[in-house]
Amino acid sequence: TVELNNLILTRGSASETDPDGGAILSYEALVLGSVEITGSRAGRGGGVAALSGTLTIVDSTIDNNLSVGEGGGIYTTVVTDIQRSTISNNHAWQNGGGVAAGNELTVSSSTFSTNIADNTGGAIVADQKTAVNSYSTIVLNTAG
Repeated sequence: TVELNNLILTRGSASETDPDGGAILSYEALVLGSVEITGSRAGRGGGVAALSGTLTIVDSTIDNNLSVGEGGGIYTTVVTDIQRSTISNNHAWQNGGGVAAGNELTVSSSTFSTNIADNTGGAIVADQKTAVNSYSTIVLNTAG
């Protein structure tokens, strides 16, 4: 497991040869604790792309990231858990302005606001089971 704590990652950009994950591209179990990811861009996962392992995000902010594909803030194909975090102001030119999830997604005590997807899922687009608890706020997200 890779753990990143108390970091600010800004203006990341994925390469043309590996276009996923503007700030972070993960192929391992990844835990982000008190991490701010902002102003990054990629083909998929403007802020974070998790393609193998698991993804856990706690007390973090994913803000103002851009994907020219899916997942303006986060693109994940792994089991993902988001706790006490803010996913806001992200933009996906395709699906999932905040998060594009291709596996199980659990969200608790988190806020999804003002994310945009040009196609579907302003806040979240998910292919598998998604659980969002009553302590989360999903507001002012747009799609299509």
